[in-house]
Amino acid sequence: MITEYRIKGSLGIACGMLCHHGGFIATNLGTPRSVAFGAYGVATLVLTYGCVNYARAKGYSPLLGLLNLLGLVGLLHPSSVLMLGFSGLVIVCALPDRTPPEFTTDAQRQAHEKVRAAARRENKLPPSPVPEEKRE
Repeated sequence: MITEYRIKGSLGIACGMLCHHGGFIATNLGTPRSVAFGAYGVATLVLTYGCVNYARAKGYSPLLGLLNLLGLVGLLHPSSVLMLGFSGLVIVCALPDRTPPEFTTDAQRQAHEKVRAAARRENKLPPSPVPEEKRE
């Protein structure tokens, strides 16, 4: 996992869960619905931020983290908020990590790319086993 994104994702997920539980408690304490829905909406957006960063940390597209926006659909019916609110989080957490071990931080990735570029310039890299036209 890429460390920088993992930290941002973990913080976003933790803060989003706290907001979500705050909205749940506010609903049960009899506060106005607008306050509870506001807490749920903020929680969904913060959780989505965390899921986007967590997806990036695992080597997936940030668009995968946007699945958490299904929680906003859950605002239409309060009982479905709990089901849809964490759907993106569950999906992103269940996926395996696709980042190579050498890409754990941006600094390490940039250093690796510099070494590879220098080796290419000096023609010290072995030829790729995949022909150029088949690479994507």
